[in-house]
Amino acid sequence: MTTLQNETALVTGASRGIGRATAAAPESESDVEIALREALANAIIHGNHENPRKRVHVRFRCEPDEVSLAVKDEGRRALSRR
Repeated sequence: MTTLQNETALVTGASRGIGRATAAAPESESDVEIALREALANAIIHGNHENPRKRVHVRFRCEPDEVSLAVKDEGRRALSRR
């Protein structure tokens, strides 16, 4: 099973847990699920280049009226041009 396939179960479980923790409306759970799925896919595909040895780190914070997600991959950082 690829890391992209594994992320489906992770995203579904995480978004449901976040919804329960925040008493969010079902449509909010769906928004969180979509955002998390997109962030994970970007990290896996573009950041880690689908390298199964690299990890994607996810942190989230739940408040009654706010959810904060942070997704970090182990890919190389692009140099900013100034």
